[in-house]
Parts: sequence; structure tokens; C-alpha cells
Amino acid sequence: MPPDGDVVVVCACEALGIPETRTVIPAATFSGARDGVVTLWPVEPRAEHTEPPRPPLDLPAGGWFERVLGRQEPPGEPGSRG
Repeated sequence: MPPDGDVVVVCACEALGIPETRTVIPAATFSGARDGVVTLWPVEPRAEHTEPPRPPLDLPAGGWFERVLGRQEPPGEPGSRG
């Protein structure tokens, strides 16, 4: 279950023509369901492994994703993480 408070969902997909969209789901929507939650599979510890480097993301300029994740630069350019 999500923590207390409203849940904010932000999505965007430039390739599909979907601009950055923000939807707020009020906390009250989840409050009644919280008491009826049943654990079907217990959470198992994560296996330790290394992930391959990820390519930079193509983020819409000036949106939520850029503010939260930071400006992404192509691999091999100065200041890039890739």
C-alpha cells in the first residue's frame, strides 16, 4: 500500500505523442482498502547483481521528469554518466 497522503502519478511518452501528464489520486481512495490487504507472496531479499549501464533518457525539457532526474546527456559527451 502507498504511504499516507495523495498518490501522484506522472507519465510521458514523446514517441507515442503523450505529453507529460500528472494525475493525483486522493488518499481516501486507498484508506478503506488498506484494512483488507492480504499478502499473497512475502517480499524476498533482493539478489545482489550488477546492472549494465543504462543509456540516457530522452526527457521532455522543463517537465517533472527533468526536474527530478536531472538533465540527461548522450554517452561520451562531457559530464555524462555513461
